[in-house]
Parts: sequence; C-alpha cells; structure tokens
Amino acid sequence: KELQSYYKEYKKLYSTLPLASNKSISHYIGQCALDCLLCVPDKKHIITLTKIFNKVAKDGSFTEGGHYSKYVTDCFDRVEVLFDKWHGESDNETLKTTYRRIKKNEAKVKRWQQLISDTDGVMAVIGDGWYEKVTPIEEDGDFSYSDMTIHRKDGWLAIKNHRQNKFSLHQHPHCDEILIAHKNDWLIKGTGMPSYKQVMV
Repeated sequence: KELQSYYKEYKKLYSTLPLASNKSISHYIGQCALDCLLCVPDKKHIITLTKIFNKVAKDGSFTEGGHYSKYVTDCFDRVEVLFDKWHGESDNETLKTTYRRIKKNEAKVKRWQQLISDTDGVMAVIGDGWYEKVTPIEEDGDFSYSDMTIHRKDGWLAIKNHRQNKFSLHQHPHCDEILIAHKNDWLIKGTGMPSYKQVMV
C-alpha cells in the first residue's frame, strides 16, 4: 500500500522533459523500476526512457559529457537485474524490444567511457566532471565520434574534442580542445568543471 502511494506521488515529480538530460533519464529509470516492482505493464514509461536515452547517448559520445554519462550508466547498473527480469524476459514484444535498445545504447556509452580513459580508467573530463573511474581498456586505434576523435597508442591517449551537439542541459560548449594522457598521467586536462583540476593530478 505504501509503495502504491509512493508510485502515485513519483509520477508527479519533475523530470526536465521536454529537455532530454541525465535527470530525465534517471527519473524514468525510477519510474520503470516502480513499474517492475508493482507489476504495472505500462509500455509508455519504458518507451519514453528509450527515446530520451537514445537522444542523449547518440553514437556513444554522451551529449552531457563523461560525468553525467557515468551517473546514467550507474543508474542502469543498479536496476539491471530487475529490468532484465521484467523487461528482458517479458512476453510483451514491445517491452522486450524497447529494453534491447536501451541495453545497446548503454553498451555504446560504456565503451566510449573506456575509450576516453587513461590506463587507470580515469575518464577525461568532458563537460562537467572530476576524478571518476571506469574499468580500464587496453585497446589501441583511432575512434571517430560525431563530437570527437580519439587516438590511443602505446599508453598515449589524445582526444580531439569538437563538441558539435546542440544545446543540452549540462554540457559546456567547449568547442575545439585537445585532452592528452600518457599512461595514468593527464598532461593536458582540458577546460571542464573547475573543481576537477584539484583532483586530476
């Protein structure tokens, strides 16, 4: 009964829509989690979540930058078991197919996070951010995204950041900049959130 009451109140909360952002994504992750817990077969919420996430995830290079991408993927990780069971194994083809699209976009964003990270897994600060880590990846090559080009070779990481996206709620309009790391040492840290400069050593 208390959960049902909370469910009704949750639907009234502000989600930043129509602006697609990390806040609208986390809001709908919560809404979909409540759908799962209360066995509400409401396709509208998961479809809305998919549309928002697709818009912000784009080709993997998350529109709001590294920090907010990590916030969003962490949110998805926390509900993964619940979503896998309720959406992934659903008899409803719309729920199942829609959830597959979310998983595909999440995988793209997580790969991008790894590609913009040094050998310790510390992500480049693109947009707002500070010292944040993901699982390190050992992969060399040139990787092209709509908003940046990433070069990885022999412990060197160079990111040509040419953020071309339109307005988003949290992304700083850096325009062109270069970020460079050698192994676990960020040599050129970029112009992100000022607070990160105190911890990116």
